Amino acid sequence: MGNKRLTIQRVDQFIRLLGATEKVNGYAEQQKQHAIACLNNYCRELEYQNRKSVKIKGETDGPKDLEHDSRASSGIRSTCQQEG
Repeated sequence: MGNKRLTIQRVDQFIRLLGATEKVNGYAEQQKQHAIACLNNYCRELEYQNRKSVKIKGETDGPKDLEHDSRASSGIRSTCQQEG
């Protein structure tokens, strides 16, 4: 397995794609705008740190499920995490 990286350019592309999505409802729109703001802040911080990319953790480097998340134990799972 090669050294996989996420570039600032790739995150910026996702920000533009997310911004171009249709409005579902007021709450979803608020969350979308918040996500865009957070991703923008993340990119700017990477730039401030003179980073053009970051390593993507391997499957064994992080949790594989949501056991630490209270939503998982209640049976509520994010559809964003189920897709893909």
